[in-house]
This record gives sequence, structure tokens and C-alpha cells, in this order.
Amino acid sequence: MEAPYNLNLKHLNMSDFWPNCSRIHIQNDNWSATPLPWIQIGLGTKSNPHIIENVTINGLGTGIGIFIEDSSEYFIIQNCTIYNSVFGIELYNTTNGILTYNNCSHNTIGIWLYDNCKSNLISNNIANGNLDVGIMLESYCDNNNLSGNTVNGPIQNKGIHLFNGCNNNIISNNTANDNDEYGIFLDNDCNEVTIFDNNLNKNVLYGILLSLYCDYNTIQENIAHHNSLGIYLSDMCNYNNISGNIFDNNTNGILLAYYCYNNTIRGNTIENCSERGIFLVIDCSLNTISENIISDNGGFGIFLDNNCNNNTISQNTATKNSQGIVLSLSYYTIILGNTINNNSVTGINLLSSSTGSTISENFIHYNTDCGLSIEVGCDDNLIYLNEFIKNGQNARDYGMNLWDNGFIGNYWDNYTGVDADDDGIGDVPYDVSPPGGSVDNYPIWDDGEESPPDDTDQQKGIPFGNIYLLFLSLSIVSLIILTRKKL
Repeated sequence: MEAPYNLNLKHLNMSDFWPNCSRIHIQNDNWSATPLPWIQIGLGTKSNPHIIENVTINGLGTGIGIFIEDSSEYFIIQNCTIYNSVFGIELYNTTNGILTYNNCSHNTIGIWLYDNCKSNLISNNIANGNLDVGIMLESYCDNNNLSGNTVNGPIQNKGIHLFNGCNNNIISNNTANDNDEYGIFLDNDCNEVTIFDNNLNKNVLYGILLSLYCDYNTIQENIAHHNSLGIYLSDMCNYNNISGNIFDNNTNGILLAYYCYNNTIRGNTIENCSERGIFLVIDCSLNTISENIISDNGGFGIFLDNNCNNNTISQNTATKNSQGIVLSLSYYTIILGNTINNNSVTGINLLSSSTGSTISENFIHYNTDCGLSIEVGCDDNLIYLNEFIKNGQNARDYGMNLWDNGFIGNYWDNYTGVDADDDGIGDVPYDVSPPGGSVDNYPIWDDGEESPPDDTDQQKGIPFGNIYLLFLSLSIVSLIILTRKKL
């Protein structure tokens, strides 16, 4: 690796107490072998650590500015400026270090922890404009805390990069903007990492990327906007929790691709993405997508494509997208309790032989073209207890599907039948477009009320003229469950 060239130091703050120092190398805890005025020799304990501070090092295009290797004693490196080196600060097989308030900009890698570096704190450093990475952990560097750092481009490829078995680390409250590739990157078997409360904006590719067997990570309350992808999980990343994040103005908000299983995507806000809000593609199964707000995206709110099976999509709000929820070549999906309103084309769309799904208890309102559209070859789907109101066309079904569960169907605002026995179920089936195809045999009936509904009921969105119908629906479902248990 080569160090940077054509260096612009205009915005590089220099440590002004010990300018123009030579490189510092501490090996095997032999701190006393380096009698320099800018190194305070302590006892190497937590209460009395060694300290390196207030130095400026120009690496002259080669080498390492400050290098600590094979060390287990406690030490602090603070308020140092290292630039024009291959590595600004490197820790090798080192524990119990604190790196804080240093400026490691304009190197190849700003700060590098390599090979079994554990229990170190990397906080409030600046590592901008490095040729490769701002802060990197590589090869079994566990239980480190990276917090409050600034790792911005341009030039720099990656803000923070964990590679090859770096587990149980915390990455929090960092800023990683304008990098040429990624803000934060977990790569190759990095597990149980917490990525919390980071700002990841205007990175050319991804705000956050997990790739190759990165499991059981928590990605929570981050903000990522104006990236190509807000967050991307790729190649067998499983059991991750993506929750409470804000992804806006990215090309795509959240993408899972290539055999990512059992991930939870919950409580995120994904808005104003030019293509898709949440996108699962190529064998991503058994994932849960719930309680997200997905709005104003140019393409699909939630899109499952190409063998993404047995996923659960529940209690999301998908509004003002081109299409709310789309399944393509994906099977056995549960779509439950979502609010799917005001999408410019379709509320829910089943394409390309998507079969065996259950679509229930969704509020499907004011979608311009169609509330629920099912293409030819999408068969054996079960659709019941949904509410269709004021869609351009409430539903169309070119497949062979069930629009009731044998006891209860759906509420249709354009149902024209009657309910002579007042049991809350229409006496004649509801014909789902096109004529002569699928029918809802047990449409939920609303024949009006003896007195007008109050504003509270309208705000809750209950379309049924008699409130007892809601109780009836739940009672029937409960009866079915009890009957099945007895069998």
C-alpha cells in the first residue's frame, strides 16, 4: 500500500506541542525503552496508564506513524496528528488501549487494529480523506468500542471496516459521510456487533454493508440518507436485527440479497427512495418485516423477488409509493395487518407464480389503479379479513385463489348484495374481477346503522356499519383456532 500524495493540509489540525516528531514504536510493553518527552511512562494499569499525547508525525509517504504491538498494559494515545503515512496508528495484538481525540487523516488507513486486538476504545478521532479506510479492524479483533469518530471522504473508500472474524464490537455515534464506497462495512464472519446511532450520508455505494456470514448483529437508530443503498445485507447474513433506523433519499432503503435468513426488519422509517423501500431478492427467506413506515418511494414500498419464501410482512405502513407490497416468484408469505394506502399504482401485487401466501387483516385504501392485483399463475393464496375502500379497482385475480377462509371473507366498499339474516355476512358472493373468476363467498356486510357513526369510529377506520361485526369476525377466528386445537 502507498501513502497519499498531493496532500492538502489546509483543514488538518496539527498537534502544536510536539511538532515534527519521528515515528513511535512500542513492542512487548517495553515502554521504558523509548525515553521520549512526549511519552509519559506510567505503571501500565487502568488507573495509571502510559500516555502518548500532543505529537504531530509526518510519515513522509511510508510506514506507520504510531505502532503498538504485542501489548497488554493500559495506555492512552490522545491529541496526536499523524498524516502522510501508510497507517496513521496501528495496534497489533494489543489490548487495553484508548485512542482518543487524534487526527489520522490523509494516510492510506487512518487507524488500524490488526490480529487479536481486544478491549480497546477508539473514540472522538478524526480519520478523513484516507486512501482506503478511516478506521479498520481486521482478524479477530473483539470487544472494541468505536464511538464518536468522524470518518469522512472524499477519496476515502470506506469509513469504518471490520474484516474477518471481528466480533462483539460496538460502533456508535460515528459520522461517516462522502466515502467513495461505504460508511460502515462488516465483512466475513463479523458477528454480534452493535451498530447504533451513526450518521451515514452521501456515501457513493452503501451507508451500511454486511457481507459473508455476518450474523446476530444489531443495527439500530442509525440515519442514512443520500446513499445508493441505506443498508445492504449480502451473502448469508442471518439473524440480524435492523430496527429504528431512518433511511431517506437513498436509491434503495434496505436490501437483503443472496441467502439471508431469519433477519428482523422492524420499526424503520424508509422514505423518498428513488427505487425501493425494502427489497429482498434471491433466496432470502424466513425474515420478518414489521412496523416499518415506508412512504413516498419512487418504486415499490416492499418488494420480495426470486425465491424469497416464508417471510412475514406485518403491521407496516406503505403509503404514497408506486406500489405498496409486491411479491414476485416468492412463496408462502404472510402479509398481515398492514396499512397500504394512496399508492400511485397498486396496493398489493402478486406476480410471477407467487403462490401459497396468506393476506389478511390489511387496510387497503385509495390506491390509484388497484388495491390487490394477482397475476396469472399466482395460485393457492388465501385472502380474508381485509378492508378494500376507494381503490381505483378494489381487486383483480387472474389466478386461482381463495378470497375467504370458509367462514369469513373481506370488506368491500362496493359490495351490492344484501344480508337478509343480519349475520354480518353478505348473502350473495362478491365477484372479484374479472367476471367469472374468483369470488368472495362470505363478504363482510355493512347495511348501515340505525344512528350515524361517531367521529371516533370513523377515525379508527372501521368500515362496518355495525360495530358488532368486528367482534363477530374475531369470534369466528377464535372458534376456528379452538376447533383445530381439539382436532
